Amino acid sequence: MTEIDKNFFNIWKRFLEFEITRSKHCLAFAGSANAYLVFQVICWHQLLNIGETLDDVSYETTVDQWYEQSGTNPPHPKRLTYSLIAELTGLDKETVRRNVKAHEARGWVTTSREKGICFSADEKMNSQLVDLNRLERELLAKFTSVLTRHGAVPTGAQQIVASAK
Repeated sequence: MTEIDKNFFNIWKRFLEFEITRSKHCLAFAGSANAYLVFQVICWHQLLNIGETLDDVSYETTVDQWYEQSGTNPPHPKRLTYSLIAELTGLDKETVRRNVKAHEARGWVTTSREKGICFSADEKMNSQLVDLNRLERELLAKFTSVLTRHGAVPTGAQQIVASAK
């Protein structure tokens, strides 16, 4: 039996609190649940593409590359499509399309047949995302401390996450 199994209630209630709190902030950021789900996949795709060019995967380098590759033609062949977002989120393709178009109207993405859906935020918008990510990392540090307290991760793991603040 794992430590998570032994301390399931205490860990799971904190995990759900983490998810609920994070979702509340992300929903406020995106405007609706569907917009949040779609935007999360777009950001995930951007992060994966950036990762393909990183030798140094530190927070600072990742954020620097995030800024540098936003709104450009990053050197990656992977296209993000309405179908893939629909598959990953469970939303129907038309709902995805409407939400992508709304994100495009606000300047977060561009779309084209050749390149698919591309993250394209400006510096001010990216700063908003970095602020949201700072909050997410603080929430993750708190949850990691719960895992540590219950022996589910090694002692000191929460310091690794907390030092990212």
